[in-house]
Amino acid sequence: MKIRWARMETPVGPIVVAWSVHAVVFLDMEAIVERQSWKTRMVREEPEARMKSSLEKRFGGVELIPASSTAGPMQKLARYFAGDVAALDAIAVNTAGTPFQEKIWKGLRRIPAGKTLTYGEIATKAGRPGAARGAGGAVGSNPIAIIIPCHRIIGANERLTGFGGGLVRKRWLLRHEGATFRDDSPKQLQLL
Repeated sequence: MKIRWARMETPVGPIVVAWSVHAVVFLDMEAIVERQSWKTRMVREEPEARMKSSLEKRFGGVELIPASSTAGPMQKLARYFAGDVAALDAIAVNTAGTPFQEKIWKGLRRIPAGKTLTYGEIATKAGRPGAARGAGGAVGSNPIAIIIPCHRIIGANERLTGFGGGLVRKRWLLRHEGATFRDDSPKQLQLL
């Protein structure tokens, strides 16, 4: 399978995006480690290595072809970060997950920008009431962050909960989309 990929600088840091002829298959960010204090630091792990591993696990052998940061879905992502929060809705995705993961990920795509759901609510919408923990696992294993908006899932108490890209990024994405949530974090905790 031939996969094109590119890096893009965004307000939440660099992202790596991979796509086939028909759909985006991967979107990841450089890892961020949050400490107990107000400080955060960037961990310079290579998202390209995670991309290759994720793609081979889900699709078998892949041929990675570097592309321009303005090719394929990159223009729609640029529009999203520039303020057109609906620009991601038209991007096709191919996740190759388990049936339960697919239900959760499709449910995430149905959450409009500016809205949030809890883990319990997304589990119920996937036909599995009471499976909030399982839904959390599916949300956490999302291979196409931002486009499949796992950042729109919050705790039952309306507070921010875990996000693979870090709570600093989750906060930025939700504010960018105009979502309402409880934010009890220290005011010093700013993005990058």
